[in-house]
Amino acid sequence: METLCSEVGLPILAAGGGEVERIVVSISERPVPFGTSDPATAQVFDMFRPEHGACIWEPF
Repeated sequence: METLCSEVGLPILAAGGGEVERIVVSISERPVPFGTSDPATAQVFDMFRPEHGACIWEPF
């Protein structure tokens, strides 16, 4: 999850020129529309704080 934050999330953030407090990485075993839940689909979420070009894990 940290790799996705560092290699995908941080470059997107840098390209957009914006600032955020947290980056949330989510992975699911199959597509699920954003904002919906599917009890039959395994989903994992992790949250990171972007700081000095790195992703710092933020436990929920």
